[in-house]
Amino acid sequence: MIVCFTAHRPHLLYGYELRNKKYQLLAKKIREICIMLIERYSIDTFITGGALGGDTVSFFVVENLKIRYPYIKNIIAIPFKNQPNKWNDIDRERYRRMLNLADELVYVDALDRYKIPKIEKDTYNIRKLQVRNRYMVDCSNYVIAIYNGKCKGGTYNCIQYAKKQNKTIITLNPITLREGKMKFS
Repeated sequence: MIVCFTAHRPHLLYGYELRNKKYQLLAKKIREICIMLIERYSIDTFITGGALGGDTVSFFVVENLKIRYPYIKNIIAIPFKNQPNKWNDIDRERYRRMLNLADELVYVDALDRYKIPKIEKDTYNIRKLQVRNRYMVDCSNYVIAIYNGKCKGGTYNCIQYAKKQNKTIITLNPITLREGKMKFS
């Protein structure tokens, strides 16, 4: 069974400093949700999008859980090879660590089913972020959405796609740190 994450970028969360206490509280809540899914629903695979913010926090939470659950897999679905090119040095180094730790890397824009016609492989195009999200949802049984409730943006669009695909969505509001569950079937 597979879970994917969709989450906001740092500017919609708590900023770019991941050692911030709010990020630590968010990570604790993500950990609780992941443990529940592993133990109750036999989840053994997690997919993140490798982006800044909630994706990064979620990736490292899952990586830490591998100590307790060594059989789980931590996969990064990368929208395009040059994703971190405009990031600062600290974020690029953290991203390289993620790539080295991940059990699998999937370059979504290299997959025939998810190629966007007339858009060059490995390069930035905002549509590739949505396609990456679609790939993650298509592969998953559950979606954990770190979502502030706003009706716009990539996380919102990913949730809407997951609803159409009848996925079970667990929402985690980064403002209140309250979770909710949506089931569509």
